[in-house]
Amino acid sequence: MGKFSETKKIVEALQDVRIEYSSKAEELPDRIQIEGMQEQDSPLLAAVNQVLKQYQSRVLHEVHNIQMINDTVSSGLWNMYINKEEEVEKVYWSSEFRKMVGYQNLEDFPDELESWSDLLHPEDKGHTMEVFYKSIRDHSGRTNYDVEYRLLTKNRGYRWYRANGRVLRDEKGAPLQLIGIFVDITQERESKEELDLTLRRFESIDAVLMEGSWNMRITGPDYMNPDQEFWWSSQFRHLLGYQDEYEFPNRLGAWAELLHPDDKRYVLDSLRNHIRDYSDRTPYDVEYRLFHKDGTYHWFKSIGKTVREADGTPLMVAGVLEDVTELKRTKEIFEKNIGMHIRELTEGLQNITSTVEVNTEKMSEIKMKQNQITKSAHETQQKANQALSVIKSIQSIARQTNLLSLNASVEAAHAGDKGAGFAVVAKEVRSLSQSTRSTAEEVTESLHKMQESMDFVLSQITEIEKEVEEQSRNLEQVNRIVNQVHQKALDINELTAGIL
Repeated sequence: MGKFSETKKIVEALQDVRIEYSSKAEELPDRIQIEGMQEQDSPLLAAVNQVLKQYQSRVLHEVHNIQMINDTVSSGLWNMYINKEEEVEKVYWSSEFRKMVGYQNLEDFPDELESWSDLLHPEDKGHTMEVFYKSIRDHSGRTNYDVEYRLLTKNRGYRWYRANGRVLRDEKGAPLQLIGIFVDITQERESKEELDLTLRRFESIDAVLMEGSWNMRITGPDYMNPDQEFWWSSQFRHLLGYQDEYEFPNRLGAWAELLHPDDKRYVLDSLRNHIRDYSDRTPYDVEYRLFHKDGTYHWFKSIGKTVREADGTPLMVAGVLEDVTELKRTKEIFEKNIGMHIRELTEGLQNITSTVEVNTEKMSEIKMKQNQITKSAHETQQKANQALSVIKSIQSIARQTNLLSLNASVEAAHAGDKGAGFAVVAKEVRSLSQSTRSTAEEVTESLHKMQESMDFVLSQITEIEKEVEEQSRNLEQVNRIVNQVHQKALDINELTAGIL
């Protein structure tokens, strides 16, 4: 057989080979057979079959790789051929695609566009098909087919998927083929929805609180860079007079640049030291000034906490910010007015305490002197009583002497002249007795008056003692109350100092 005839038969055999878009890799021919021609007799046939075999092997390898990728990312492939009217002419759904929506083969999920489009969720179908055809008919190639939608699966209801495709075009931009990938994103969407719900809840809570929240992911050693990404809550921005991320970007510098020059180094060092302390013993609890949008500095208090790995490596730092400007102003007013009055009250109570203590001491001295006077009065009364007793004895003696003098006078009269001298003596004795009795009576009367005066004095002294005793008890009570009030004033003053 001549070379030309041999080549012609090989070309005709190759032309009879049909490879459909739906052909499986293992169905691809790895050789051609020509009647009356053997590979060992035809080097050209052997070379062609070698190429076909290598081609099938390469295709099988690529298919295997694609299947591995699909299994890894839970994705399915699809391929569509576009006719000149820019309509879908042929569709190929991969076996992975069918399995993802719960189908097994061509019988239950044919290679037709409607097999897929009829399963689209009613709320998603219009937008999905619009993007689908728009990407095909945009000859500039600028419209990408990248869309998320819900698709009704065979056994699991609607699930979320993401489809991403690329249009192959001719040199004029006319669409020829649309190839894409299909990924199940249901879990991702559910997680995102749960996260969105959590964020909405958080933002709702954040909106009604007075504090604004913030957090930063720590992804490297340069986390204090001004361009480091930082998340500021809406309430945080509102505390500084800003409305949105455009006015106050999610970056560290947006906040750091507003710090008061006198506070900036201290605040940044406090945050850095807190994050760097792997033992988590260094707190982040600081007060500082930030420049408000209204053109003035406001005082803020910020508290933060770092989330760490088991070895202390920082992962995220988060915290809250509270505007304490009014509290600071209130403290200043309190210190200026109330604090001053409390100090004056404390000083006044100290003076009252001192005065009461002095008066208490003086009252004690008065009581002591009163006791001495009372003692002296009792002693005087005792002496007066003793004097009265002596006077009574004198009066008794005077009466007896007077009787004796009367008897002596009678005897002297009986004796006549011999008793004249004795009568004179008796007369003098009687006169002395009468004078003594008269004097004794006067002394007795004086002593009685003196005793009455002493009794009155003693009764008054007793009343005075009672009054002094009562005043002493009252002063002691006043002193105790004043001491208690003084202690309370000291406590208030200490609390005030702690607040201020």
